[in-house]
Amino acid sequence: MAAPENQPAASVIIPAFNASEFIQATLNSINEQNTSSLLEVIIVNDGSTDSTQQIVENYSSDLWVKCITIENSGGPSRPRNIAIREATGKYIVIFDSDDLMLPGKIESSLKLLDQCEEAGFLFTNFQSVDSAGTLLRADYLRTYDTLYSLPYTQLSDSGRLIQSTDLLRGLAAANFIGTSSVVVRKSILEEVGMFDEELKNGDDFNLWVRLANKYPAIFLNRVLHQYRIHEKSISNANHGRRLENLITLHSKHLSPEFPEFFREQSKRKIGQYSYNLAKRYLKLGENLKARKFGQLAIDYNHSVLKSRLIVLASRLPFHVTSMAIRSIKKIV
Repeated sequence: MAAPENQPAASVIIPAFNASEFIQATLNSINEQNTSSLLEVIIVNDGSTDSTQQIVENYSSDLWVKCITIENSGGPSRPRNIAIREATGKYIVIFDSDDLMLPGKIESSLKLLDQCEEAGFLFTNFQSVDSAGTLLRADYLRTYDTLYSLPYTQLSDSGRLIQSTDLLRGLAAANFIGTSSVVVRKSILEEVGMFDEELKNGDDFNLWVRLANKYPAIFLNRVLHQYRIHEKSISNANHGRRLENLITLHSKHLSPEFPEFFREQSKRKIGQYSYNLAKRYLKLGENLKARKFGQLAIDYNHSVLKSRLIVLASRLPFHVTSMAIRSIKKIV
């Protein structure tokens, strides 16, 4: 469809890599949003080798859908940033290529943000489904007591404003913000910065933290999208690589720009993940990595005695490492 003559109220940005199995349904769910707001959809095809490009280019609807193709970047942060730079809407609706919008998502999100100008962004509740669309969790955030215990100001029946420091305290304990639930003012992204392209995993959480460090947010406690969990999901990535990515992620939150309580919690997480990685690599016989992460755990004061034993065991010849592991198993 041709570009709209008027400025869209919102730009839906979608990174897509080999998304042919789900992208049609995702676009249909956006097209079915009953909203008076003008929308644009910007899909960045991240070097897909399947038919993602053809499906998007042939998609026929009332939506203005634009597809930009790039070489594979290895993660969603770069395609998201490309889409944000291309976006012309006042609001950026962040969405994943395999998730599904539920009725009222756009309309209700934009309405609350229009009413509460002090809020930098908004996030909602959601469901999880599997690759076949079977419902896994009908109310994904129901057990997130950390979120529901945060102080707030009531904005509507289901909308609550959470102040910056309170939101950061919550995020220090748990990430309860679903990526496809977020709508953010583009002007604030231009101020705070976009997704960190160094991060191949956790780039979304890093952005929530940076946004929350500057602005309050609205939590709209309505189930407004379905988060798809399947074997290709980033959340199912190699465990060791994921832990290394988490260390990189939380290292970015040690800057003095963040409150001390948040920096301290980030340090604890780095120490914990480093210790877990050190144990993992020692058992796999990757002694150099075991030593590296064992020392990092020591530096962050996590399980220092156990970490020192791992570092010591990692210096032993490979053929006796397994005996060393058995000998300290009760400790490690």
